[in-house]
Amino acid sequence: MAAILRGISIKGVRMGNPIVTPTPGANWIYRPDLGTDTFGDTEALHPTWNGTNFLVASWTTGKIATSSTGANWVLQNGLLAAGWGNSNSINGMGSNGSSTLVYGYPNFDYWTARSTDGGVTWALVDDYLSGQPRTLTNNGSTYLIAGDGPMVAISTTDGVSWTESSSNLAATGFGFSDVLLSVWNGTVYTVVGTSNGKCATSPDGETWTYREALYTTLGVTPVVAAANPSGVILLLDYNGYIAKSSGNGATWTADTTSLPAMFGANLVIGCVWDGSKFVVLAQNGDLATSTDGDSWTYVSSLASFPNSDKATDIAYGSGKYIVVGNNGYCASSPDLSTWTFQSSLGNTNIFGSSDVYSLAFGSGNYLACGPDGKVATSTDAITWTYQTSLAATSFSTNPVTSSIWDGTKFMVAGGLGALATSTNGISWSYNNGLESIFSSDSIFALLKTSTNYVAIGDNGTVGISADGNSWSAESFTPTSILSSAIWGNGIFLASDANGNIFRSTDAVSWTNVIDLNSLDSNFFAGAFGLNWNGTQFMAGGFYGVLATSPDGISWTLNTGLSIATPFDNLIVTNINWNGTQYLATGHSGSFDTGAATSPDGISWTYQASLSSALSVVTGNRAIFEIIWSGTQYVVSGYSAVIATSSN
Repeated sequence: MAAILRGISIKGVRMGNPIVTPTPGANWIYRPDLGTDTFGDTEALHPTWNGTNFLVASWTTGKIATSSTGANWVLQNGLLAAGWGNSNSINGMGSNGSSTLVYGYPNFDYWTARSTDGGVTWALVDDYLSGQPRTLTNNGSTYLIAGDGPMVAISTTDGVSWTESSSNLAATGFGFSDVLLSVWNGTVYTVVGTSNGKCATSPDGETWTYREALYTTLGVTPVVAAANPSGVILLLDYNGYIAKSSGNGATWTADTTSLPAMFGANLVIGCVWDGSKFVVLAQNGDLATSTDGDSWTYVSSLASFPNSDKATDIAYGSGKYIVVGNNGYCASSPDLSTWTFQSSLGNTNIFGSSDVYSLAFGSGNYLACGPDGKVATSTDAITWTYQTSLAATSFSTNPVTSSIWDGTKFMVAGGLGALATSTNGISWSYNNGLESIFSSDSIFALLKTSTNYVAIGDNGTVGISADGNSWSAESFTPTSILSSAIWGNGIFLASDANGNIFRSTDAVSWTNVIDLNSLDSNFFAGAFGLNWNGTQFMAGGFYGVLATSPDGISWTLNTGLSIATPFDNLIVTNINWNGTQYLATGHSGSFDTGAATSPDGISWTYQASLSSALSVVTGNRAIFEIIWSGTQYVVSGYSAVIATSSN
């Protein structure tokens, strides 16, 4: 999308009330509610009940969500904030009731993390494990973790520290097989590995006995394990083959027909003991139950289970079952018969990881805008409500790239002349007045002057209207795609991706007044963040360079920001004046984001808090826009990023 590198400050002059708190823009808080409070379209895995909450993890993103009921899910950023990596890193979770553990290999290290408040805040456990952890179980007082190598370790300190007994396990017939499964049945820990079901048991997690009987009985590698307090252990492979043992795991019996007859070719992916029976889940949502592990009853498949959203696991807690799957799928049931799809985890009605292209503030409400007509409203920029009305118009296939508050209403514009208005951000009226003008162009800047509305497109198309309803067409020819636009002091300015500045006093006739590369070659990829503070225009470029002008014609190089490390390595994409100070933001293409403040545009102070606050965001976190509401800054960008600063 053309707006990606613009970082446009296009709302004209935002004159806020006098600052009553020191240095807004210095302390930033990431606000995840808009888009990352659920899983979007990532897979949901490892459902766990910790006595208070269900927890679900996403392997690919490092996200964790919690819910006390399985219905309303909330993303908990504490794991990422603690330093856990965010890519292909969570292998599983488990809980003993007093603590919850996550295990995996973030940043290519073999780690665990621990939470004692239901999964809200997390601390990394700085005890090195010799192999990648694959499975976790506990006996109520002692955790056992196991994985590649084989690696096996126990914690008698509620997951705070670990003691390995890997060599003891490897010294048995288990050898150097990796451990895939572990389970506690009230008597022994049982671990199962590769090589068609290598198995060993231990009463304490330290002294191990190899159990060859599983290997000879089943002959395949189990992928799911469950046990009940009576000592029954069930191990199942993808085909539904069952191995059962009681007591110490010395003897096993096999059942290779019961579940395949019920599930057909559908793979078994989960098994749980609910206090009275085993419940087995297949990938297509089929269910089967057994009180003893011998006699099985088929339970009709989950209602309305989407074929594309294959189930990944099942959990039970507090009288409720939850099933999770691909694309953030989640369903809950009190009885295995009546199932309710829970859209909160799957993020069907909010931004997910969509980019927030534009922000506006008016009449006490914030408006965040994104692709396909996505808009959300908030009174504090913390808690957001998705509004469906705009997406039901022609914006359903168009991004909202620009938004303003004109004093009485919000106005939004986007691709191919899409335009709509709303007095509250909830109910929207679509206006097709710009569609013919922008039939081959997309609006990136919507400006409100003292007399007119002006819409400017990527390639220099211009629409002018006195009332926002009837529009006339104008145009000019930039040397490349436009990157920023502003109106101030009766002057329109627009910049393109080659660093040229175009000027007009009526939005009809435009003049290319300067190529800013004549001042400094770091405007080679464009001039961004055009701003008017009441006395001067300002534009930003690469590596922290700035240029200022009193009239949009004569420009002067300003290197003050480039000295404010690390802006010497950032693109200045946004500049905002709040009445008494500048706030500039920049990024290095995707991940590194910076902010700096200045009372005069000459002396700048780097504010490290924004980069730190956004470090928990997975993926690109470049900032598109800044607004000042009179009491706080709000910034938005890629990956549904919202952050606020008021002091």
